[in-house]
Amino acid sequence: MYSIVIADDESIARKSLELFLKKEFPDIQIIASVQDGIQLMEVVEKQEPDIAIVDINMPGISGIDAIELMNQKSIQTKFIINTAYSDFEYVKKALDMKVEGYLMKPWKHEESVETIRKVCVLIDREKSEIVEKNRIKSLLYTVAPVLKSEILLSIMTNKPKVDDFNAYCEVNNIVFSGGCIATLIDRKSTKRNRTETESCINRVLEAFCSYLVSFTETSISIFIFIPGQIVEEEKERWVLDVIDLVVQHLKLETGIEYRIGIGSIYSEIDKMPFSYKESMDALKENANMYSDDKMVENEGKSSIYIERASMYISKHYMEDISLASVAEHIRISPYYLSRLMKQTEGITFIEYLTEIRMKEAMRLAWETELPIKDIAVKCGYANDTYFCKVFKRQTGKTIGEYRRDI
Repeated sequence: MYSIVIADDESIARKSLELFLKKEFPDIQIIASVQDGIQLMEVVEKQEPDIAIVDINMPGISGIDAIELMNQKSIQTKFIINTAYSDFEYVKKALDMKVEGYLMKPWKHEESVETIRKVCVLIDREKSEIVEKNRIKSLLYTVAPVLKSEILLSIMTNKPKVDDFNAYCEVNNIVFSGGCIATLIDRKSTKRNRTETESCINRVLEAFCSYLVSFTETSISIFIFIPGQIVEEEKERWVLDVIDLVVQHLKLETGIEYRIGIGSIYSEIDKMPFSYKESMDALKENANMYSDDKMVENEGKSSIYIERASMYISKHYMEDISLASVAEHIRISPYYLSRLMKQTEGITFIEYLTEIRMKEAMRLAWETELPIKDIAVKCGYANDTYFCKVFKRQTGKTIGEYRRDI
């Protein structure tokens, strides 16, 4: 059965439609017949009929206005416009909204039947799709724990299950805009309580992002989904902060200290195996960095790496560079470079890059009359609004205030 409401200010038109529908569509139930736009809106919002046949010329709120208002509320009812031929062009121009068909006064029997039947077919298809989606959602909720593990395992084995990942995101209302893999290994190979460890990780990460976790005998791999509201320039810092927080809580709650390896950020699921490999490479570098027999050797290498990174940043700060691109240039992992900068410079990569860029921004504001947009571009910021926000945060002043105070 389908439900329908008729809206027309002429009683004879309403009666004609009622008789027509009862004769040609016994599977359609007429739940109301109203004479103006206000009554139409009340019926649609309360009873949510499948179809509404609406005359455009009604007193008070017109049919067009009523449909427009209801579409703004995401009403699922399918609207069919009932109008005279003389008004049809006006209707087409006026209606920048979702309408499923038109009935022309005076009605042509076959065309009217075809129009309404097409709408019924559309409703059937949409209802079937909803039923199927609900069935899939129910199934996915049942197998979610297994699916999570399978997705991450497929990434770790370089065979990402893209369809499974997309299904997981759909059922959990996740819009994937980018992510990376972090791998954790116990520094002392302590026997861990998996339930306690997993509970700790879940408790920390649920507050910040979506994620997947996989446990092996010797390691923990975490697939971090970076929230869409994190701007590009802050993603790497955000990931480092989140993973550091996880490790700190694990140490506090389980007594186990972990070494960390973090891969680069990618926006496509089929690139995530690269991030996993990079996380494992970072773990190896991290282990070598802190091994007693390599400490002296690594101190020399560390200063060379930092020097190369600094030189590269100084030459390319005006470009769209990142921790990953600088690390790739000097041939070490992003996480290793991040740790080196924190240890030797006392600041993160983003903080170091921002300092370089802000020094240049202050110089340009002082020595030139370039507009803000041009200064932003010359300092590596494509978004001048974000640039102004960073400048104010770093200097305590806007560009205009800085120029006036010089």
